[in-house]
Amino acid sequence: MVPARPPGTVGPDLTGITARRGRYAPGRLVTPEYEPVAWEPDWGDEAGSGVAHILCPGAVEVRFQRPAGSDRFQIAVRSRLEAAEGTEWIVLVPASRFGLLKLPAGFSVEQSVHGAVYRLDGPRTLRLLAVQPLGLPALNLEVQFGE
Repeated sequence: MVPARPPGTVGPDLTGITARRGRYAPGRLVTPEYEPVAWEPDWGDEAGSGVAHILCPGAVEVRFQRPAGSDRFQIAVRSRLEAAEGTEWIVLVPASRFGLLKLPAGFSVEQSVHGAVYRLDGPRTLRLLAVQPLGLPALNLEVQFGE
C-alpha cells in the first residue's frame, strides 16, 4: 500500500521510486558508485496528478527489465561510450506502482529473457518522465526526445 501524501503536496508522488546515476563499461568492472538523481517537477495539482522528469544527455539505449526475484521494475538509460565507459541512469519502480512504459518511434528493439533493450541509431538527449494521472497510485514512465 502506498503511504498517504502529506497535505499540500503538489505533483507526482515519487515515494518508493529510486533514481540514480553512475558509470558502466561493457565487458569490464567499473567502480559501482551511483549518486542519487533528483526529479525535476514539470507540473502538478492538489489531486496528486503530475509530471516530473530526468534529463539523460547522449543516450543511445533504454533497458527495461524486472530482475529475477525482485519486486521492482528497472529502467536503465545508457549513454554512448567514451573511452570505453558511459553514463547510466537507473530508475527502480515498485511493481505495485508501475503503470505503462511509453517510448517514441525511432528505437530498434531487442527482446531477451532479461527484458527488452531499445536502441537508437545515434546519441540523443532523452527526457524520462514520471507521469501520475488523476492522483492514482500507479506511475507511467514515458521517454521523450529532448533538446
